Amino acid sequence: MNKSIILIIFETISIFFSSIFTFACGFYVLKITHSGSTFGTYLAILAVITTVSSPFLGNLIDRNSNKLILITGQLLSVSILFVFFLIYNDEVYTIFLVMVVLVFVDSIVKTTIASNLKFITGDYLEKVVSIRQTIQSSSVLITPLLGGLIVSLIDLKYLALINAFTEFVAFLLLLLLKFKSGNITSRSQKFTHSFFDGIKHLISINNLKVIFIINLFINFLCNSLIVGLPIIIINHLNMNA
Repeated sequence: MNKSIILIIFETISIFFSSIFTFACGFYVLKITHSGSTFGTYLAILAVITTVSSPFLGNLIDRNSNKLILITGQLLSVSILFVFFLIYNDEVYTIFLVMVVLVFVDSIVKTTIASNLKFITGDYLEKVVSIRQTIQSSSVLITPLLGGLIVSLIDLKYLALINAFTEFVAFLLLLLLKFKSGNITSRSQKFTHSFFDGIKHLISINNLKVIFIINLFINFLCNSLIVGLPIIIINHLNMNA
């Protein structure tokens, strides 16, 4: 049970502060450029990175020490956020670069944690999954409200420093947990063979195909709102954070 609590605390810290920083970066891109197309491009790049990297992450996680992957990912997040704090001077390209790295690392961390849920939580799996879903849903609702307030009070570079600190706290929590080691059988298989096996498995099961298509449709609708609302609020209604 203790490890389940540590995992929940880790995810709460990681999800909320990362979401707020991501929101703030998007707001600054729109604020600096006043361009809906640039803002849309920014969101599209992040979405493409997540989509393209996802199919490859499963193989990476299966073949390597999960704890090493997570530790490397968290330290990389802390480092890139601290560097951003040192060099950022209202340049849009700096925001683009740091978010590309953070979104990729975040995808790795989330996928690795998801694949280890049963291993970490044991008999508490259902409770932890329920709590995780509540945390994720809450972050979607709270992030725009809290993010807007924080952006109006704290400069982006200092928000990056705060996020670097919270990611380091999350890193310390990871050290208290145990994760699966790399699968020897997976290491012996070719990457392309494992990848295409996964694609065939997805195509062969109708329920998975339906879920996949529905998720694509929902993500498309949600991203349309994410792109459209800030543009209307800032550029057309002349409102601030």
